[in-house]
Amino acid sequence: MEKTQESFDYILWSPLSERRRLFGGDFSGELLGLGVWAEGAYNQLEDSDDFGQYLLGADYTFESGLYLIGEYYRSELGRTDKSEYTFDDWMRLLSADGENLGVDYISSGEMYPVTELLNWSNYLIINLNDRSGILFPWLDYSFSDNTEIILVGYVPFGEEETEFGEFGIGGFARVRVYF
Repeated sequence: MEKTQESFDYILWSPLSERRRLFGGDFSGELLGLGVWAEGAYNQLEDSDDFGQYLLGADYTFESGLYLIGEYYRSELGRTDKSEYTFDDWMRLLSADGENLGVDYISSGEMYPVTELLNWSNYLIINLNDRSGILFPWLDYSFSDNTEIILVGYVPFGEEETEFGEFGIGGFARVRVYF
């Protein structure tokens, strides 16, 4: 696929535009009772450095309803050392582009149906390069087939100037009503 990619130069404070070719693929299936999947994309850019993004994951649901998931993600757009993070990298992380700062990540999660209407989950993302991460405890309660409330916390950890170590503890609540 070929298209024009729009981005923003935060040093020059101006939009950038360049042609991009994207090559990618994915698969999903089952192996020894585990759900498995992989995705890959390689980006050829007209002016900027080319980069790849790759994901490998697996999940499993036990008879009790406990669901486990794990993924490894690699982005060649990132940096392997936190001292290499640039202002542009931080702005891209906080912008709509939302790219990660590091190269290698693992994530894991679990969801357990505490009752028929209440699910408890925990999700964890770790930047393997700067050793920072974030934990998301999550409660999801269904009042009915059409209404639910979701409570999500986030607990970051890591040294200063790491991807997740700069953020404070927080959370949010969301109510969904379906019509």
